[in-house]
Amino acid sequence: MSSTPLLPVLPSASQLVRDFGRRARHSLGQHFLTDPVILERLVSLADVRPGQTVLEVGSGPGSLTRTLLAHGCQVVAVEIDGAAVEFLRRQLQADQLQVIQGDLLELDLNSILEEGMKVVANLPYNAATEIFFRLENRNEIKEMFLMFQREVARRFVSRPDSKEFGPLSLLSRIRWDAEIVLELPGGAFTPRPKVVSSAVRFRRLIKPRVPEHREALVRTLVRTAFQQRRKQIRNALGSLVNLDQLQKAGIDPSLRPENVDLAGYARLAETMES
Repeated sequence: MSSTPLLPVLPSASQLVRDFGRRARHSLGQHFLTDPVILERLVSLADVRPGQTVLEVGSGPGSLTRTLLAHGCQVVAVEIDGAAVEFLRRQLQADQLQVIQGDLLELDLNSILEEGMKVVANLPYNAATEIFFRLENRNEIKEMFLMFQREVARRFVSRPDSKEFGPLSLLSRIRWDAEIVLELPGGAFTPRPKVVSSAVRFRRLIKPRVPEHREALVRTLVRTAFQQRRKQIRNALGSLVNLDQLQKAGIDPSLRPENVDLAGYARLAETMES
């Protein structure tokens, strides 16, 4: 008969931020989440289980970290700020916590990730999309629950013909389904930011929407097209494709890049290969 894991006794989220005694550093994109109701709601939506290993990126003084620990998670916290790392190790002394100092964009992920790991993170604003793309192609991760500025979050979930639709919308859909599940008001953070944040749930697809051997070409097409998104796609992609290839892929050459969905770019890549 299994017993309920003994959970650590931890200070409150707001107490952690007060004890840390430093303002969020704009240069690191920090924004400290302290509202206990929002924190509990976030962890509930992330659907973590006692004993589950969770990767947190940009833990700061540990308000989300301590909430995950309080729910019985094994937490691997990656933080670039040395002062925050020292504070976390001192204030959140729990067997379930591993704190790694470093930039996730440069760390060896093979030494951090494990099969079935979930990512739950209040991402630093200034590196949020780069962190997503650093993690999104890792098969060990089946689900990510990430917080972005609202405008960035909407790009992940937007559809063709909308003003937010672009490379984030297309490239994230190769392997993931994305959904905005919660908006976080400025008052949930200390100090209060000027922007609203949104939590996005990413669920990995069983089968990617683009074959692996064609993915690099699709990514090149998307990024090239959106460098000149105001132009018609035959002009935006003029250096890579010709009119005949567009027509064979079923793409109206007069469309703009934001009018073409992922399936269209995938058909175009297939036509180019053939």
